[in-house]
Amino acid sequence: MNDATVVFHSYAKALGSRRITNDDLARQIDTSDEWIQQRTGIRARYWVEPGVGSSDLAAEAARKTLQQAGNPPVDCIIAGTLSPDHYFPGIGVLLQNKLGLPSVAAYDIRLQCSGFLYGMEMAAALIRAGQYQRILLVGAEVHSTGLDISTRGRDVAVLFGDGGGAVLVERAATAPRGAMLFEFLGSELHSDGAFAGELWCQYPGSLHFTHAITPDEFAAGETFPKMNGRKVFEHAVRSMTEVSHSLLAKLGLDGSQISLFVPHQANLRINQ
Repeated sequence: MNDATVVFHSYAKALGSRRITNDDLARQIDTSDEWIQQRTGIRARYWVEPGVGSSDLAAEAARKTLQQAGNPPVDCIIAGTLSPDHYFPGIGVLLQNKLGLPSVAAYDIRLQCSGFLYGMEMAAALIRAGQYQRILLVGAEVHSTGLDISTRGRDVAVLFGDGGGAVLVERAATAPRGAMLFEFLGSELHSDGAFAGELWCQYPGSLHFTHAITPDEFAAGETFPKMNGRKVFEHAVRSMTEVSHSLLAKLGLDGSQISLFVPHQANLRINQ
């Protein structure tokens, strides 16, 4: 490593306090532990108590991360979430306030389950450009309060939990001595908006008058996320494999040199 090397270190997590098993869901939804495990590999997920938002999970993970690193100064916060506490502002500024970091730059990125990957690339680029010295990168979601916990919504409801994670990103030369450092070697990101409607939440949004919804739209479940499971599965398997091979080739590596893969989402069947 040299002075220009970007590293990340001192990572921590926060989870919702309620452990929800597949059997718990089966008491509310026409499903079973076997059905869920066969399709997803998931046995349980963690949900928050009422009144806990994604900024609270972000703050818990961030405090643990900063404590691990000896509470160093931070000059930027990047927060990835699709489930902010409010329509606006995002959780970045809420997190800044909860951590007691006045005047520190803070912003959100809304890139769903790939948000942390985009955030890592963004943080590395900003540090290499000399814009910031040390960035707190956080990802946090509270899905449980926005799920259709019914048989109608089971394809999505059985998947998602609540949690947050945080990490510090900076130059190797400024990282704390004794910390376990992970070098940021490279990244490759893609998107395809043609598939937006295969996994989305249509309401509320500024496309609709007063950002509101009608009673009929609410009754029809239009405020809940919808997913075309088969299409998402096929696209995820193909794309994750292709981009992994592509990035390894760019870095001059092959799969035999990789000791750990950490996929960006939790479906065991996709990951296998």
